Amino acid sequence: LLVTSARAAEGKSSTALALAHNFARLGKTVLLIDGDLRKPAFRSPSDQKGLTKLLTSDEPVAHHVTGTQYDKLWLLACGPVPPNPADLLSSGRFRAVVREAMSQFEIVVIDAPPVLGLADAPLLASVAQDVALVVESGKTRTATALEAINRLRASGATILGAILTKSAEESSTYGYSYRYSSIEKDRTVIS
Repeated sequence: LLVTSARAAEGKSSTALALAHNFARLGKTVLLIDGDLRKPAFRSPSDQKGLTKLLTSDEPVAHHVTGTQYDKLWLLACGPVPPNPADLLSSGRFRAVVREAMSQFEIVVIDAPPVLGLADAPLLASVAQDVALVVESGKTRTATALEAINRLRASGATILGAILTKSAEESSTYGYSYRYSSIEKDRTVIS
């Protein structure tokens, strides 16, 4: 499952972490991959491990995965920020890394960069089975979200739906409302 947004700072990293954590709480083995090679949100104890190191080697995924404070949730951090993220992601190696991860974990969640302005998210989406688009309440314009959806679909992505973030609590016209609050913040460090 790839988690992305149209623009930066819409809450995609917090959403990716929340989804991964909730799947782990349900008893699934989960790998969270930090696929934002330009502005990573999650860190590992060593810069010698991570997705960028995997993309430039034939090492197994297991050598770059680190445990987290959550049972059944592991992290594949970004690793060192590369000078050419789109080039790394467009190689066939990313597809092989995801395939290997899927053989070792029940759920793989990829925290991707924003769609608009970069080639990275559509490249990642072309490899992922499903995509969830994060939309910030009151900020993301309809035209912007539609443009992001069109770019993702053009890459062959299957979009499951959208996740609304940063919604203000209001009463609903139907007499009820749901409120979810995030414990984690963007730029969360998982060690």
